[in-house]
Amino acid sequence: MHSRETGLESLEPRRLLAATVTYTLIELDFEPKDLNNADQILAADAIEQVRRGGRLTATSLPKVDSAATLVARRFNDDGIVIGSESFRGPNDESRSQEVLIGPDRTGQYQSRYLYDNTTSADDQPNAAVVINNPGQILTNGGEDATPDLTGDVRLITVGRRGALTSVNANGLLPGGTRTIDDPIDLNNAGQFVTTDAHFPVDNFVTLHRGVASLRTAQELAGGVAAPIQQLSALNDVGQIVGATQQAGAGQQLSATLYQTSRRGRYYRTFLGALPGDDTSEAVAINNAGQILGTSFSTPASGPILDLTATITQRGSNGKYGAPQDLNGLIPDPGKDRVTRPIAINDAGLIIAEGASTRNGTQRFVLLIPSRANRVSSASAAAVSAAPPQGVAVSVMFASRKRLVGLDDVLE
Repeated sequence: MHSRETGLESLEPRRLLAATVTYTLIELDFEPKDLNNADQILAADAIEQVRRGGRLTATSLPKVDSAATLVARRFNDDGIVIGSESFRGPNDESRSQEVLIGPDRTGQYQSRYLYDNTTSADDQPNAAVVINNPGQILTNGGEDATPDLTGDVRLITVGRRGALTSVNANGLLPGGTRTIDDPIDLNNAGQFVTTDAHFPVDNFVTLHRGVASLRTAQELAGGVAAPIQQLSALNDVGQIVGATQQAGAGQQLSATLYQTSRRGRYYRTFLGALPGDDTSEAVAINNAGQILGTSFSTPASGPILDLTATITQRGSNGKYGAPQDLNGLIPDPGKDRVTRPIAINDAGLIIAEGASTRNGTQRFVLLIPSRANRVSSASAAAVSAAPPQGVAVSVMFASRKRLVGLDDVLE
């Protein structure tokens, strides 16, 4: 991971102590898609830079087709964006096309198409899902109709001067019954978590020198079986969060953390829910080990009405405490209540979904921590363990008379 100088004060990676940290809430007038370590928020068609005092300055993202509608999806710390453009075809049919957007040497953003490479009729069209700092992109292979087919998940690597290479990620796995279908999160060490369309237990995949190894969430838990074992996010040292539904009548999802012991073996920890709730999920984790999630009571029928955003983190003894209600850490929430976190960066900035306490209207908010303590040794190790950056932003789209489509270099 790397940091950039911004207008925010002391936003280096650090560990924030829940007992002393409060948050300033800033309402957003757009839906945030992602948050990076350059203190930038990704909107559907722009990048918003967070500056001192929570002021935002927007940079519009260009489209390949000026008549299309752009929906950005994820970006990395260099501001390289993946997303899609939707437009009407020649016969007025609705079409969409994946795009890659990034700055050139002058800092001006350029865009080009990422053409899908669906090789199986049973696969849905590929969509670029996640991107990391070394310039690796994973696409969604779709959910296969039959268990004997593997999803065409593409691992796309952006090389020097924007050169693109692509392989089928499932082709990197040894033979077996598990497949990669929908990548969920990808870290900077080449590890990612993914669903398998044929099992309710997610997978953890490590890429190393062109070979992939796969472990199921059950294997990460020491072989303990459970009906549902979801993996939602991971950081650069391989801490993984998600949710587990254990066997037995009346069991609900419980927020789950997977991490390695001193002997390098993974073990599972249940993080719990807020008092009075019976269900929780963990949805995001940063390199400082701060975990964002949700807590609620599962109703016998009907929609969930009491969803609450939570934060769970290590204490001074290095052990994780109970989850805390994020709303209790906001001295002046106004008419907003934070319900579902979206992302947290290494500086502790949070983007989240909320609701108006007056009429229930959906809100989107930015939470800025007001105090911070020095980065812990574990957090420092997490940051230093991140691999060096792959592609310099300045050469990402530069010196190209023609922007090359992905189909030009796919196998």
